[in-house]
Amino acid sequence: MTAPVEVAKRDGVLHVCINRPEKRNALSMATLDAVAAAFNDNASDPDLLLAVLTG
Repeated sequence: MTAPVEVAKRDGVLHVCINRPEKRNALSMATLDAVAAAFNDNASDPDLLLAVLTG
């Protein structure tokens, strides 16, 4: 099983991707918590210039 939220950093961009195709990427509380954690965990990274949420 894959993670419901995938996080990657590339070239100053934080990519947060919701990966729940079986649920049409609906946000459960667990998924919402994972998305929030991804942003909060990287909020103070001076190398990041932009964040992109997809899914």
